[in-house]
Amino acid sequence: MKHALDARKGIVIPATNANRAGFYRCPICLGAADLRAGRINTAHFAHQKYTAPEDCENYHPSFGRSGTNWGVRRGARHLVHINPLTRSWDLIIELDEIPVDESLMTAVSLLRFEGIEVRHNGVHHESLEIDRLSPGSTRNVVRIGPSRHHTEFRTIGRWPSTVRRDRWNVVLPGIPETGALFAQYRGGAFHRHDPWVPLHWGQRLVLIGSKTAEPPRQLDARRLESIHSDGTLWSAWLVTLPQQESRHATKWLSRFAALLETAYSRTRLLTPPIEYDTNGPCYHAGMPVVALPARDASVVAAESADNTVRGIEISKRSTSAQRLISVTVTRRGAVRLRTDRRGDALHYEVVPADRATIDRPDDPWALIADDTSLPVHGTYRSASTAAVYRITTRIPALTFSATVRTHTHARHALHNANAETTTAWLNEHAAHAHEFEVDAGNLGFVRVTAPERTLAREPRLRPSWMSAHVAATGRPVGAMPPHWPRTQR
Repeated sequence: MKHALDARKGIVIPATNANRAGFYRCPICLGAADLRAGRINTAHFAHQKYTAPEDCENYHPSFGRSGTNWGVRRGARHLVHINPLTRSWDLIIELDEIPVDESLMTAVSLLRFEGIEVRHNGVHHESLEIDRLSPGSTRNVVRIGPSRHHTEFRTIGRWPSTVRRDRWNVVLPGIPETGALFAQYRGGAFHRHDPWVPLHWGQRLVLIGSKTAEPPRQLDARRLESIHSDGTLWSAWLVTLPQQESRHATKWLSRFAALLETAYSRTRLLTPPIEYDTNGPCYHAGMPVVALPARDASVVAAESADNTVRGIEISKRSTSAQRLISVTVTRRGAVRLRTDRRGDALHYEVVPADRATIDRPDDPWALIADDTSLPVHGTYRSASTAAVYRITTRIPALTFSATVRTHTHARHALHNANAETTTAWLNEHAAHAHEFEVDAGNLGFVRVTAPERTLAREPRLRPSWMSAHVAATGRPVGAMPPHWPRTQR
């Protein structure tokens, strides 16, 4: 290899600038590397004996070479929703919603036109109005039954200059009759499994395919309803992998080129994101992002889509507070954190903080219980069944979904409603609820359960994140926006 990660400087350097006294690591697998520079061979780096994974030079998907598809935004993905009571299931396509920073700069009236054409098997299927992609919930989906044919999305018409339209030009492959796997996703849904992402023993999967795709009898598989679509009878199974290594499971998953691993400690992001999209959490450019590396990792590398790599050595014997790292990226685009632990990698997106002041944090929406504000991405206990709820938002076009579950296991739901309608519906049902949830799609959710302890208790998320930020950066939280910066339109 011509370049390696200098463990002392934390940057990637060419072999021509290296010396034998340095300590280097492979920028792909983060394994130890030695400098080879002599009179005959050109200066280069080579893995130390017995330290490199066999597939490193052929690109292991969890580590990946710089410049591969890991940094490309995907504007759509297949999702499967299952009703556990009726065994019914639904296959949908979820589109990226318009990011909040672009939504705040765009008038709602400019989004009321057909701007995305959906083509299925090369034939026009439908056209979507852009306001369906406004930040919110359940409006950014397309329902197309399972099919062997691909589905193409492409932007049409005259788009506002404040919205980047290229993210919605995407092609999703069809489902082969031999079957396709769907792994667990957020919100109880399942998304189409990426063969480059390892599966773990004990994980739940959904298999969709023809009748001949049925999993082996030795596996814990629950058959779901069959669906007629595109001239084929599609079957589905809810499969729970064994807790320990199984020969039958390994052989079956090899048909899908799936990687299997035992669950282990993984690197986690501790800083609350400003929003989520279908590619994961998003943070503002220049915003320090605090992460806790996996327990058995000794090297962490941060890599951006423009091939910039930075690395840091960490001690496996350090405490959690000593292992915290802070990553600050000033350019927009995808960022990947990866360690020398095989398969340990995570991604997030950096978005510009246009026209934002950095000293006044504010959430894009909040649920108010009496006089107590409940931050998004959290679960809370209600103080009283008589609490009055109110939803506030600074995004006029934001829509919500709400779900209420009663003590008798009855379920009531509301979809695609504005803040005022959702507030009225919530106060009507909350008094009899065992649990309810308000969901704003990529802008997070708030879940409230029946009263057992006072609401005045400080939420756990904020103090733990604040202490992690101080430990990793050495700066107080007030020096940067911990969550949402206030934006003036």
